[in-house]
Amino acid sequence: MCKFLSAIVLKNGDLICDPFIDSHEVLIENYNLRDNNTNNFIRIEYSPNNNDYFDLTKYKLHIDEISIPNWFTNDLNDIITNRLNNILNKIIIKESQDILENRVAILCDGVTVDVVNNCKIIIMYGNSRIKKLMGDSYVNKMFNNSQIDEMYNYSQVNEMYDDSYVNKMFDNSRIICMNCDSKIFEMYNYSQVHNLYNNSHVNVMRDNSQVNFLYSNGTCFFIC
Repeated sequence: MCKFLSAIVLKNGDLICDPFIDSHEVLIENYNLRDNNTNNFIRIEYSPNNNDYFDLTKYKLHIDEISIPNWFTNDLNDIITNRLNNILNKIIIKESQDILENRVAILCDGVTVDVVNNCKIIIMYGNSRIKKLMGDSYVNKMFNNSQIDEMYNYSQVNEMYDDSYVNKMFDNSRIICMNCDSKIFEMYNYSQVHNLYNNSHVNVMRDNSQVNFLYSNGTCFFIC
């Protein structure tokens, strides 16, 4: 499984990177590259340790190849690292926003976004907050006291940790995994939760909303 941020470096020094795409093989296919063992390009990943996605000093460049070609010099390494940092500077959101649309973002502690539409949110930290998560938006991980007020349409949260919570889920929105003390207060329509762990819980489920698995003290309080 490729990590965020995945990219391809060509022998001529060009960088191919789409923050929406974590798969090297999808990038290779989309850009019609031929993987014929001629070392004309290499797969790289630029990721931090310990989920410190908001801190550029924690990012390390990893070459996802058996061997490193001679053309990938230290100078080119530095150039590519600077380019990736420029991309990340546009992704890391440090100030509150009215709307984020059709983009990739990392929400730092204390950031509030009124509307997130058709976005990929890598991580929400601290007291970050999304008031409305809409469209095909995807949140990978929520930590600490991060919060989503309302989820609509086909929006999805992959993992919730700590005291993170979602207030209301509508339509076909879903959450894959809840850990620790994470919470959902109300679920409506066809919204779903797949796994609840530890002390995570759902307060109210309405319509055809569904919870698939409960572990430890995972709890559903009221179903109607």
